[in-house]
Amino acid sequence: YNSFFYPSVGLSVIASKIIKLPEVISFFKLRGSYANISSDVAPYYTLPTYSSGTNWNGSSSVNQPGTIIAPDIRPNKTISTEFGAELRFLKNRLGVDFTYFNYLEKDFVKEVPISQASGFNYLLLNADEIYRRGVEIVVSGNPIKTKDLSWNVTANFSTLRRTVKSYYGGDSIRDGIKVGERTDQYRTWGWERSPDGQIVYGSNGFPQYIDHVVNLGTYNPDWEFGLLNTIAYKNFTLSFSFDGRIGGLLYNGVEQKLYEGGMHPASANSFRDDSYAGNASYVGQGVVVTSGAVEYDVQGNIVSDTRKFAPNTKAVKYIDWVFATYVNGVDGANIYDRTFVKLREVTITYNFSPKLLGKTPFKGASLTVTGRNLALWSKVKYMDPDGYFGTTLAEPSYRNIGVNLNLKF
Repeated sequence: YNSFFYPSVGLSVIASKIIKLPEVISFFKLRGSYANISSDVAPYYTLPTYSSGTNWNGSSSVNQPGTIIAPDIRPNKTISTEFGAELRFLKNRLGVDFTYFNYLEKDFVKEVPISQASGFNYLLLNADEIYRRGVEIVVSGNPIKTKDLSWNVTANFSTLRRTVKSYYGGDSIRDGIKVGERTDQYRTWGWERSPDGQIVYGSNGFPQYIDHVVNLGTYNPDWEFGLLNTIAYKNFTLSFSFDGRIGGLLYNGVEQKLYEGGMHPASANSFRDDSYAGNASYVGQGVVVTSGAVEYDVQGNIVSDTRKFAPNTKAVKYIDWVFATYVNGVDGANIYDRTFVKLREVTITYNFSPKLLGKTPFKGASLTVTGRNLALWSKVKYMDPDGYFGTTLAEPSYRNIGVNLNLKF
């Protein structure tokens, strides 16, 4: 089972050259492809090997492997299929490009815990099957086209989902993710809430959380988009682009650090002054349970709920509440919707006319002003969600403006 096979095939058909289409359709193309790709994990993942041990009194040692390898282990395999179509209308003034792709990851190697009585800790075998599916649509158009004025616009939309097809051993759920669900579940500690969404407080006056990790949502965006416009009028050209990601969750580590350092704007209030004076004057907004109980499944869904509620009235020191909630509290306190839209770039270009350059040594000249990361629309406070890649703190984006003078001799 240690060989690799890489079959692939692709086919495209320009239908507009084969069959007569309505005059409104200028171009029509269909395409499809299939590929079967295999890969290994490491040079020695098919054979057990020793690892370096501790040197003692000038003598070296080796350790026996802690993982046993299944004798029928196979290479990682990815089976990909892709289908697409491209259409242009109205003498190529309007175009649509559609792509659907599907990747099946199967036979991916996984270490499965086994009884240490066997002499090993793990069994290396081919395990789960994962789907990666997505759609991409690009629409381009030329709404205005005259001698002095033209306008070109391109919009793209894409989505990608990674879902579980099957688990090794026939499991229906693993690590809080069921077969058929997305693999990018944001799984962490969350606040206990009432049915109407209010945070539940304990008898000590502080928020209380569910007693096990739960699924709060997904951290990858549901879809992404981009929009590019280019407008040319005589010697001037204006180009500007927007893009964004819709959906997903992120952990706002910047906000957490602001609360921890006492620099968050919300902490500048009379409750903090009372706390420094030793007075407990802050009452958190939420409810307390007066009777009943709640039961959750492994994903955080309510299985049964007999709770009765009353408003929280317990006063605590504000600083203690901040640390219990935002600094040392659960991740759910600082989680935000990752959605954002950016004005990514604006470019203005002026091409000098030959008449203006007549008495100069230049054959051509243009002046361009470019600005990048000029505006951001987001519900995330104090950080740029565009720079978030799963860490608690995100790298901020730089806003810059540049001028370029291009001279041709």
